[in-house]
Amino acid sequence: MRPLIGPVVGHTHDRECDALHARMCPISRQSVALCKHMTRRSPQTERLVEVVDFLATTPQRAVNLTDIARQLDVDKATCLPMLAELTRVGWLVKNPDNKSYRLGPRLVALGHAATEALDVVSLAGPLLTDLADELRCACALIIRSSNELAVATIAQPKGERCSTLGLRPGDRIAFRPPLSGILMAWENRYAIERWIDRAPTATPEERQYYRETLARIRDRRYSVEQFEPTPQSMTELVEDRTSATFGSRRMELLVRGSNLSAESLVSDIAPEATYYPVSINAAVFDGNLHAQSAVCALDTGKASGAEVDLIARRVVDVAAAISDRAAGVDN
Repeated sequence: MRPLIGPVVGHTHDRECDALHARMCPISRQSVALCKHMTRRSPQTERLVEVVDFLATTPQRAVNLTDIARQLDVDKATCLPMLAELTRVGWLVKNPDNKSYRLGPRLVALGHAATEALDVVSLAGPLLTDLADELRCACALIIRSSNELAVATIAQPKGERCSTLGLRPGDRIAFRPPLSGILMAWENRYAIERWIDRAPTATPEERQYYRETLARIRDRRYSVEQFEPTPQSMTELVEDRTSATFGSRRMELLVRGSNLSAESLVSDIAPEATYYPVSINAAVFDGNLHAQSAVCALDTGKASGAEVDLIARRVVDVAAAISDRAAGVDN
Protein backbone atom coordinates (compact mmCIF):
# COMPACT_ATOMS: atom_id res chain seq x y z
CA MET A 1 0.00 0.00 0.00
CA ARG A 2 1.41 3.37 -0.91
CA PRO A 3 1.88 5.93 1.88
CA LEU A 4 -0.91 8.40 2.41
CA ILE A 5 0.79 11.70 1.82
CA GLY A 6 -0.55 14.87 0.35
CA PRO A 7 1.22 17.98 -0.89
CA VAL A 8 4.11 18.83 1.41
CA VAL A 9 2.92 21.64 3.62
CA GLY A 10 3.59 23.11 7.03
CA HIS A 11 1.07 24.02 9.67
CA THR A 12 3.05 26.62 11.58
CA HIS A 13 1.37 29.97 11.29
CA ASP A 14 4.05 32.64 10.88
CA ARG A 15 4.34 36.29 9.93
CA GLU A 16 5.08 35.47 6.32
CA CYS A 17 1.77 33.63 6.04
CA ASP A 18 -0.04 36.49 7.79
CA ALA A 19 1.44 39.00 5.36
CA LEU A 20 0.51 36.90 2.33
CA HIS A 21 -2.98 36.39 3.67
CA ALA A 22 -3.43 40.10 4.35
CA ARG A 23 -2.33 41.01 0.83
CA MET A 24 -4.43 38.39 -0.93
CA CYS A 25 -7.69 38.41 1.04
CA PRO A 26 -9.00 41.74 -0.34
CA ILE A 27 -8.40 40.44 -3.86
CA SER A 28 -10.20 37.20 -3.06
CA ARG A 29 -13.17 39.02 -1.60
CA GLN A 30 -13.41 41.29 -4.65
CA SER A 31 -13.25 38.29 -6.97
CA VAL A 32 -16.00 36.50 -5.07
CA ALA A 33 -18.17 39.61 -5.13
CA LEU A 34 -17.60 40.01 -8.86
CA CYS A 35 -18.48 36.37 -9.54
CA LYS A 36 -21.68 36.68 -7.53
CA HIS A 37 -22.58 39.80 -9.47
CA MET A 38 -21.92 38.16 -12.84
CA THR A 39 -23.69 34.84 -12.11
CA ARG A 40 -27.31 35.03 -13.20
CA ARG A 41 -29.80 32.51 -11.94
CA SER A 42 -32.37 30.81 -14.15
CA PRO A 43 -35.70 30.32 -12.33
CA GLN A 44 -37.03 28.08 -15.12
CA THR A 45 -34.01 25.77 -14.87
CA GLU A 46 -34.26 25.74 -11.09
CA ARG A 47 -37.88 24.61 -11.32
CA LEU A 48 -36.97 21.77 -13.67
CA VAL A 49 -34.39 20.58 -11.16
CA GLU A 50 -36.91 20.86 -8.33
CA VAL A 51 -39.41 18.69 -10.23
CA VAL A 52 -36.90 15.86 -10.62
CA ASP A 53 -35.61 16.27 -7.07
CA PHE A 54 -39.15 16.23 -5.65
CA LEU A 55 -40.11 13.05 -7.50
CA ALA A 56 -36.83 11.39 -6.51
CA THR A 57 -37.67 11.67 -2.81
CA THR A 58 -40.61 9.24 -3.22
CA PRO A 59 -39.81 7.27 -6.39
CA GLN A 60 -42.48 4.62 -5.72
CA ARG A 61 -45.29 7.19 -5.58
CA ALA A 62 -46.78 8.83 -8.66
CA VAL A 63 -47.56 12.54 -8.26
CA ASN A 64 -50.10 14.62 -10.15
CA LEU A 65 -49.83 18.07 -11.69
CA THR A 66 -51.56 19.77 -8.77
CA ASP A 67 -49.13 18.35 -6.21
CA ILE A 68 -46.08 19.28 -8.27
CA ALA A 69 -47.32 22.82 -8.93
CA ARG A 70 -48.03 23.28 -5.23
CA GLN A 71 -44.55 22.07 -4.31
CA LEU A 72 -42.91 24.44 -6.80
CA ASP A 73 -45.21 27.28 -5.73
CA VAL A 74 -46.28 27.98 -9.32
CA ASP A 75 -49.61 27.78 -11.11
CA LYS A 76 -50.50 24.68 -13.11
CA ALA A 77 -50.34 26.56 -16.42
CA THR A 78 -46.66 27.31 -15.75
CA CYS A 79 -45.88 23.82 -14.52
CA LEU A 80 -47.54 21.81 -17.31
CA PRO A 81 -45.10 22.74 -20.16
CA MET A 82 -42.15 21.77 -17.96
CA LEU A 83 -43.68 18.38 -17.23
CA ALA A 84 -44.49 17.88 -20.90
CA GLU A 85 -40.88 18.52 -21.94
CA LEU A 86 -39.43 16.31 -19.19
CA THR A 87 -41.81 13.56 -20.31
CA ARG A 88 -40.86 14.03 -23.97
CA VAL A 89 -37.15 13.46 -23.27
CA GLY A 90 -37.81 10.48 -21.00
CA TRP A 91 -36.92 12.06 -17.66
CA LEU A 92 -40.54 11.54 -16.55
CA VAL A 93 -43.25 9.02 -17.40
CA LYS A 94 -46.90 10.08 -17.44
CA ASN A 95 -49.68 7.65 -16.58
CA PRO A 96 -52.35 8.11 -19.28
CA ASP A 97 -55.15 7.00 -16.97
CA ASN A 98 -54.71 9.12 -13.83
CA LYS A 99 -52.37 11.75 -15.38
CA SER A 100 -49.74 11.22 -12.67
CA TYR A 101 -45.97 11.42 -13.13
CA ARG A 102 -43.00 9.28 -12.13
CA LEU A 103 -39.29 9.40 -12.84
CA GLY A 104 -38.50 8.10 -16.32
CA PRO A 105 -36.05 5.55 -17.76
CA ARG A 106 -33.77 8.16 -19.29
CA LEU A 107 -32.57 9.08 -15.80
CA VAL A 108 -31.33 5.52 -15.27
CA ALA A 109 -28.93 5.87 -18.19
CA LEU A 110 -27.85 9.30 -17.00
CA GLY A 111 -27.17 7.92 -13.53
CA HIS A 112 -24.99 5.15 -14.94
CA ALA A 113 -23.12 7.67 -17.09
CA ALA A 114 -22.51 9.93 -14.09
CA THR A 115 -21.17 7.01 -12.06
CA GLU A 116 -18.79 6.04 -14.85
CA ALA A 117 -17.62 9.64 -15.17
CA LEU A 118 -16.78 9.71 -11.47
CA ASP A 119 -14.32 6.83 -11.39
CA VAL A 120 -13.85 7.12 -7.65
CA VAL A 121 -17.57 6.40 -7.08
CA SER A 122 -17.36 3.16 -9.05
CA LEU A 123 -14.20 2.16 -7.21
CA ALA A 124 -15.61 3.06 -3.80
CA GLY A 125 -19.03 1.41 -4.11
CA PRO A 126 -18.26 -2.18 -3.02
CA LEU A 127 -15.81 -1.05 -0.34
CA LEU A 128 -18.33 1.40 1.13
CA THR A 129 -20.98 -1.31 1.24
CA ASP A 130 -18.63 -3.66 3.09
CA LEU A 131 -17.69 -0.89 5.53
CA ALA A 132 -21.35 -0.07 6.19
CA ASP A 133 -22.04 -3.75 6.89
CA GLU A 134 -19.10 -3.95 9.27
CA LEU A 135 -19.80 -0.73 11.19
CA ARG A 136 -23.62 -1.01 10.99
CA CYS A 137 -23.99 2.60 9.94
CA ALA A 138 -24.44 4.54 6.71
CA CYS A 139 -21.16 5.30 4.94
CA ALA A 140 -20.79 8.07 2.38
CA LEU A 141 -18.31 9.25 -0.19
CA ILE A 142 -18.09 13.03 -0.44
CA ILE A 143 -16.31 14.89 -3.23
CA ARG A 144 -15.06 18.44 -3.28
CA SER A 145 -16.84 20.44 -5.96
CA SER A 146 -15.56 24.02 -6.20
CA ASN A 147 -16.36 25.64 -2.85
CA GLU A 148 -18.84 22.97 -1.81
CA LEU A 149 -18.89 19.30 -0.88
CA ALA A 150 -21.04 16.96 -2.95
CA VAL A 151 -22.46 13.74 -1.52
CA ALA A 152 -21.49 11.29 -4.27
CA THR A 153 -23.00 8.10 -2.85
CA ILE A 154 -24.26 6.61 0.41
CA ALA A 155 -24.08 2.91 1.30
CA GLN A 156 -26.38 1.29 3.86
CA PRO A 157 -25.83 -1.92 5.83
CA LYS A 158 -27.68 -4.87 4.34
CA GLY A 159 -31.20 -5.07 5.70
CA GLU A 160 -31.01 -1.77 7.59
CA ARG A 161 -31.81 1.87 7.02
CA CYS A 162 -29.42 3.88 9.18
CA SER A 163 -29.26 7.63 9.72
CA THR A 164 -27.67 9.66 6.93
CA LEU A 165 -27.95 12.95 8.86
CA GLY A 166 -30.74 13.85 6.45
CA LEU A 167 -28.33 13.81 3.50
CA ARG A 168 -29.05 12.31 0.07
CA PRO A 169 -26.77 11.47 -2.85
CA GLY A 170 -26.36 14.63 -4.89
CA ASP A 171 -26.69 16.97 -1.93
CA ARG A 172 -24.13 19.74 -1.56
CA ILE A 173 -22.96 21.05 1.78
CA ALA A 174 -20.79 23.93 2.88
CA PHE A 175 -17.05 23.67 2.30
CA ARG A 176 -16.19 25.73 5.34
CA PRO A 177 -15.20 25.28 8.98
CA PRO A 178 -15.88 23.26 10.97
CA LEU A 179 -16.83 20.90 8.10
CA SER A 180 -14.41 19.47 5.50
CA GLY A 181 -11.36 19.53 7.76
CA ILE A 182 -10.30 16.12 6.46
CA LEU A 183 -9.70 17.61 3.00
CA MET A 184 -8.09 20.82 4.22
CA ALA A 185 -5.56 19.08 6.48
CA TRP A 186 -3.38 18.33 3.44
CA GLU A 187 -3.48 21.83 1.93
CA ASN A 188 -0.90 24.62 2.08
CA ARG A 189 -1.05 27.36 4.68
CA TYR A 190 -2.61 29.98 2.44
CA ALA A 191 -5.41 27.61 1.36
CA ILE A 192 -6.05 26.83 5.02
CA GLU A 193 -6.34 30.53 5.87
CA ARG A 194 -8.82 31.04 3.03
CA TRP A 195 -10.85 28.09 4.32
CA ILE A 196 -10.88 29.55 7.84
CA ASP A 197 -12.10 32.85 6.35
CA ARG A 198 -15.32 31.07 5.36
CA ALA A 199 -16.17 30.19 8.97
CA PRO A 200 -19.34 31.78 10.41
CA THR A 201 -17.07 33.24 13.09
CA ALA A 202 -13.29 33.31 13.12
CA THR A 203 -11.86 34.88 16.24
CA PRO A 204 -8.06 34.74 16.66
CA GLU A 205 -8.55 31.90 19.14
CA GLU A 206 -10.76 29.97 16.71
CA ARG A 207 -8.33 30.50 13.85
CA GLN A 208 -5.53 29.04 15.93
CA TYR A 209 -7.77 26.15 17.01
CA TYR A 210 -8.46 25.26 13.38
CA ARG A 211 -4.77 25.39 12.45
CA GLU A 212 -3.77 23.13 15.33
CA THR A 213 -6.67 20.73 14.73
CA LEU A 214 -5.81 20.34 11.04
CA ALA A 215 -2.27 19.42 12.06
CA ARG A 216 -3.63 16.74 14.41
CA ILE A 217 -5.94 15.43 11.68
CA ARG A 218 -3.00 15.12 9.33
CA ASP A 219 -0.98 13.24 11.95
CA ARG A 220 -3.70 10.70 12.80
CA ARG A 221 -5.11 10.59 9.21
CA TYR A 222 -8.76 11.02 10.15
CA SER A 223 -11.15 13.71 11.35
CA VAL A 224 -14.14 13.59 13.65
CA GLU A 225 -17.06 16.00 13.54
CA GLN A 226 -19.38 15.81 16.51
CA PHE A 227 -22.68 17.27 17.64
CA GLU A 228 -24.16 16.63 21.06
CA PRO A 229 -27.98 16.40 20.91
CA THR A 230 -29.34 19.48 22.70
CA PRO A 231 -32.09 18.21 22.54
CA GLN A 232 -32.39 17.69 18.76
CA SER A 233 -29.96 15.46 16.93
CA MET A 234 -28.11 16.64 13.84
CA THR A 235 -30.40 14.49 11.68
CA GLU A 236 -33.50 16.13 13.16
CA LEU A 237 -32.06 19.61 12.64
CA VAL A 238 -31.19 18.95 8.99
CA GLU A 239 -34.54 17.33 8.21
CA ASP A 240 -36.49 20.10 9.95
CA ARG A 241 -34.67 22.65 7.85
CA THR A 242 -34.72 20.95 4.45
CA SER A 243 -37.39 18.22 4.31
CA ALA A 244 -39.97 20.42 2.58
CA THR A 245 -37.56 21.90 0.02
CA PHE A 246 -36.11 20.53 -3.19
CA GLY A 247 -33.67 21.45 -5.93
CA SER A 248 -31.72 24.67 -5.56
CA ARG A 249 -33.69 25.83 -2.53
CA ARG A 250 -32.66 22.69 -0.64
CA MET A 251 -29.07 23.14 -1.81
CA GLU A 252 -28.97 26.71 -0.53
CA LEU A 253 -30.12 25.64 2.91
CA LEU A 254 -27.53 22.86 3.08
CA VAL A 255 -24.70 25.01 1.77
CA ARG A 256 -25.40 27.66 4.37
CA GLY A 257 -24.92 24.91 6.92
CA SER A 258 -25.54 24.99 10.62
CA ASN A 259 -23.61 27.44 12.73
CA LEU A 260 -21.58 24.74 14.41
CA SER A 261 -18.87 25.77 16.83
CA ALA A 262 -15.18 25.33 16.05
CA GLU A 263 -15.02 22.54 18.66
CA SER A 264 -17.39 20.47 16.50
CA LEU A 265 -14.23 19.59 14.60
CA VAL A 266 -12.56 17.46 17.26
CA SER A 267 -8.93 18.18 18.02
CA ASP A 268 -7.43 15.80 20.59
CA ILE A 269 -9.17 12.47 21.14
CA ALA A 270 -8.81 11.12 24.67
CA PRO A 271 -9.46 7.36 25.00
CA GLU A 272 -11.67 7.69 28.09
CA ALA A 273 -13.59 10.81 27.01
CA THR A 274 -17.11 10.70 25.54
CA TYR A 275 -17.86 11.91 22.02
CA TYR A 276 -20.95 12.31 19.85
CA PRO A 277 -19.59 11.79 16.32
CA VAL A 278 -21.87 12.64 13.41
CA SER A 279 -19.13 11.89 10.88
CA ILE A 280 -15.79 10.08 11.08
CA ASN A 281 -13.80 10.81 7.94
CA ALA A 282 -10.68 9.77 6.04
CA ALA A 283 -9.28 11.31 2.87
CA VAL A 284 -9.15 9.59 -0.50
CA PHE A 285 -6.19 10.71 -2.61
CA ASP A 286 -6.11 10.82 -6.39
CA GLY A 287 -3.16 9.84 -8.57
CA ASN A 288 -1.56 13.24 -7.94
CA LEU A 289 -1.82 12.79 -4.16
CA HIS A 290 -4.53 15.44 -3.84
CA ALA A 291 -7.28 14.88 -1.27
CA GLN A 292 -10.37 15.50 -3.37
CA SER A 293 -12.81 13.11 -1.70
CA ALA A 294 -13.39 11.41 1.63
CA VAL A 295 -14.99 8.33 3.14
CA CYS A 296 -17.39 9.19 5.97
CA ALA A 297 -18.97 6.92 8.58
CA LEU A 298 -22.18 8.76 9.46
CA ASP A 299 -23.91 9.10 12.82
CA THR A 300 -22.08 6.25 14.53
CA GLY A 301 -23.50 7.22 17.92
CA LYS A 302 -22.15 8.15 21.33
CA ALA A 303 -18.77 6.53 21.92
CA SER A 304 -15.59 6.71 23.94
CA GLY A 305 -12.44 8.07 22.37
CA ALA A 306 -11.03 4.54 22.15
CA GLU A 307 -14.15 3.36 20.30
CA VAL A 308 -14.02 6.35 17.96
CA ASP A 309 -10.40 5.53 17.14
CA LEU A 310 -11.26 1.90 16.31
CA ILE A 311 -14.00 3.01 13.91
CA ALA A 312 -11.74 5.66 12.40
CA ARG A 313 -8.97 3.15 11.71
CA ARG A 314 -11.35 1.07 9.60
CA VAL A 315 -12.48 4.19 7.73
CA VAL A 316 -8.83 5.07 7.08
CA ASP A 317 -8.16 1.55 5.76
CA VAL A 318 -11.06 1.76 3.31
CA ALA A 319 -10.07 5.26 2.15
CA ALA A 320 -6.51 4.00 1.58
CA ALA A 321 -7.81 1.05 -0.46
CA ILE A 322 -9.89 3.39 -2.63
CA SER A 323 -6.86 5.66 -3.05
CA ASP A 324 -4.78 2.70 -4.20
CA ARG A 325 -7.42 1.62 -6.70
CA ALA A 326 -7.75 5.16 -8.03
CA ALA A 327 -3.99 5.26 -8.57
CA GLY A 328 -3.96 1.82 -10.17
CA VAL A 329 -2.08 0.22 -7.27
CA ASP A 330 -2.92 -3.38 -6.39
CA ASN A 331 -3.46 -4.13 -2.71
